[in-house]
Amino acid sequence: PFAPLPPASIAIRIAPDPIRPLSSFIQHHGSQDDDAWPGPARLAEADWGDWRLRAGRWDRPSPEGDPGESGFPGPKAGDKDAPIITLMNIPKVGGPHGAWDLIKGSEGYDSLLNGLKEATRSIATVSDYFCIACNTLHKNQSEIEKFLAEEKIDCKFVSIVDSVSQHCEKNKITSLVVMGSKMTTDVKETSPYAPLSESVELPVLSEELRDRQQKALEMIKAKGAENKEVQEYFQATLDSFDATNVLLGCTEFPLMKVKTEKVLIDPTQLLADRLLALSWGYSDGNLPENC
Repeated sequence: PFAPLPPASIAIRIAPDPIRPLSSFIQHHGSQDDDAWPGPARLAEADWGDWRLRAGRWDRPSPEGDPGESGFPGPKAGDKDAPIITLMNIPKVGGPHGAWDLIKGSEGYDSLLNGLKEATRSIATVSDYFCIACNTLHKNQSEIEKFLAEEKIDCKFVSIVDSVSQHCEKNKITSLVVMGSKMTTDVKETSPYAPLSESVELPVLSEELRDRQQKALEMIKAKGAENKEVQEYFQATLDSFDATNVLLGCTEFPLMKVKTEKVLIDPTQLLADRLLALSWGYSDGNLPENC
């Protein structure tokens, strides 16, 4: 239930994968009278140039320079105090991804990177925070951050990899098995999660097990998470290795219903929580414990 509200952040959902509507959020003013914001009837043609984020709220500076009210309703507020969430689907940079388009010099690399830049430029016109709801595409995280700096774009990219790193540090996780695509599970080289190895042990899975995970995600895409054959195959894959903590490093995997004593970590949920915390003014990206 999204009520019409003042200017909002946007979510970038790059890959056309089945995923919860997680993405980018932003604070808003919370008032709907004509003096506070243009209103739903004029939202499309509104000029947001004189709005700014101040003290955790969207406000227009008054002629006298009065800072106005401060403080955002935050957690447990009503629907009308919720952030606006916008999803952008870019088929041009949709998956599946691998060495053929994520490694510099590969056949599809330039096309994919240009698509990411185009999407980022579009999103930056209406957002303060944005994310990419695809683990594997974070292989290009440094390129996205470089592009934002070169273009002097104020919009902040919130990384799923950084969200996982933050979670591991906060919860003192020292070992983590990464599940995902063939590229994502290559934790020594091509995985976007490879940098985590500086602080967290990332066990190397066998080639056979990595192939099974690649097949599992392709089955979920083709047949859906509720398919019995898919469920059994994924469950068997999860049961085939020993681990305490398992990162579900593909957006399809958290959709699966499994029985396990392993601790399953959903990076998309961590990303959503971090975005929500930032939108509510928690600059460290952490929601209060009572949320």
